[in-house]
Amino acid sequence: MDSPIPRPGPYGATSLHPARLHAPLQVPQRRDIARQGGSDEKIAIYDIASGQVTSTLSAPLAPKSAVRIDMNSDHISIQDISIPFYGLAALRFSPTGRQLAALFSAGPFDESFRLLCWDSAGKLTDNFPFRLGREFTLAEGPLLTWSPDEKSWLVRQHWLVDRAAQRLVWCHPIAFADYPRLTFMDPDRLLVIHSRKSNEGNIVPIPWDQVRAAQASAAKADGKAALYPGQTISVEISWLHLRGPELDARTALLEAITRRLAQDNIKIAANQPTVLQLELEEGVGDKVKIVTMHGPFDMQGTDTGRTAWEARGILHLSLKERDHPESLFETYLSGQGYPSGRTAITDASLRQDLLHDLSSDLLHLPLPYYLSGGDAKLMLPLGLKGETKPRQFMKVDPDSGVKPNI
Repeated sequence: MDSPIPRPGPYGATSLHPARLHAPLQVPQRRDIARQGGSDEKIAIYDIASGQVTSTLSAPLAPKSAVRIDMNSDHISIQDISIPFYGLAALRFSPTGRQLAALFSAGPFDESFRLLCWDSAGKLTDNFPFRLGREFTLAEGPLLTWSPDEKSWLVRQHWLVDRAAQRLVWCHPIAFADYPRLTFMDPDRLLVIHSRKSNEGNIVPIPWDQVRAAQASAAKADGKAALYPGQTISVEISWLHLRGPELDARTALLEAITRRLAQDNIKIAANQPTVLQLELEEGVGDKVKIVTMHGPFDMQGTDTGRTAWEARGILHLSLKERDHPESLFETYLSGQGYPSGRTAITDASLRQDLLHDLSSDLLHLPLPYYLSGGDAKLMLPLGLKGETKPRQFMKVDPDSGVKPNI
């Protein structure tokens, strides 16, 4: 009879497919491992020698925060709805072996997580949700790593979660195509191994002083800060160039940014001291053939003899204090709509695909949840950096002759 204990994987972890569970084997005080216990609500502890279950932990998974948006011409109403979590993403024993942390994910394409932790008596000591930003760079190694003092965690190798605050507090930047491996040297420093630099490493201090200063400032935010959870801000939407009805674009972007801000308990109203400005610029990409696909295994399709322009767009976001022209945080999103095997392809349908693409990225956009404003310029989480404007992304619009700024 095969043992239920999976074989050790890389980085001192035991990996289970498909849930990507990681249970560290390098903890000398323990002679057991943890894995999913038959459902998302159970964690089983196995004795390594016998392969038998020695105990079972209950994982009470509250629904992740979600909202439904109802919009009309004069107001936006937000109604809480419940969406269950998807499954277990990672399991890690603490360095002392006396605690076990579990990371649950809302789904393979969702950045919502919940972190649970139990002590040696099986008591649940931590249970809180958080979100990561959608990422296009990856780091190697475990999805969840304990700090040596057991007061913080690394999630996805470069997002730091403060245990006391139960929030993301710092993001270590990752260069494109670097795929680094990060680990704690001590509670205040990380060792970063860079794969694209022949595995060269460097030691990075964790900016705890700045984190604590920002946390202290956020704790007494009483309307003086530029951005904080529970605040109300204004959203202003403008255009550099449109290739379709303004109402469609305004509705799509306003719904997406309302849902995104609601994740940090930030509301929207007119004439607020802090304003988030969204500026959309639409253009076109390549001219492509429209083909009809005849099934999921049809890789080429049948040429219809028609062509269409890819719909492309750039969305500029700038968060400001209304009385100060300088941006506190800004970033760019780019999106596109292109033929995907459908027969009813029109300029309008491609534009709808573009707006859906931008709205999806907007909904998962990494944004700070605290900005002090003024001269201090404190931010949480630290390390968030906006994207620069993409170059040579859009061409001349053949319909209007207007050339977007590229």
